[in-house]
Amino acid sequence: MQKILLFLILAFALKFYFSNPSIETSNGSTFHYSVKDDGNSKITLPMLIVLHGNGDTMSNFYDTALDKFTMPLRIVLIEGPLEYSGGYAWPYVREDFVKYGDSFDEVVHTLQKKFPTHQKPVLMGFSGGAMMTYYQAYKHGSTYSYIFAISGNMSKKLLGNLESDISAPIFAYHGKNDTVLGIGGGKNAYNLLKEADANITFNAFNDGHHGIFTSMKSSITKDVEA
Repeated sequence: MQKILLFLILAFALKFYFSNPSIETSNGSTFHYSVKDDGNSKITLPMLIVLHGNGDTMSNFYDTALDKFTMPLRIVLIEGPLEYSGGYAWPYVREDFVKYGDSFDEVVHTLQKKFPTHQKPVLMGFSGGAMMTYYQAYKHGSTYSYIFAISGNMSKKLLGNLESDISAPIFAYHGKNDTVLGIGGGKNAYNLLKEADANITFNAFNDGHHGIFTSMKSSITKDVEA
């Protein structure tokens, strides 16, 4: 019995030790994150903050979508705060955007203080993560140097009556054959931000929802590195 108890304590300790670090915000929200910088945590590097799609995990998204980067870069993946379909998700209803929208910006500022960062961070999101990316672009755009939203959407209903803070250039990508989040939703996000005087470019590509994993991976990688 003592051996079993010791094993359970050790297993719990190891799980705690190797688990992803987290940041708790002022409203009680907790965000887990993972840092990929080849162990150079004390070196000043450009920071790329990445938001995975709904139902995915940080590690899987890193392995399948971010494997083409070659320049020195600190990639910080942030886990969606909602459990969803065996993975994690980002807000997709108004109430959750209100709950997590400002606290996410608080997390980003905490990360900037924790890791020496060259200029402002770059934000990139895919699918559900791109919805949060559009939200941040609208309300907290001055936090970032550039913003990349891939295969996402946004609506006036989700934004609500927010005061806009749009300053970072935004690059939006959407597949013409997207059957998960149709290209019309991406164009709607573009129009909302354009009406708010955003510097936004919309790139339609000949693929479906998951183009970031296939035909568009190299192109988007090059755009972000540039």
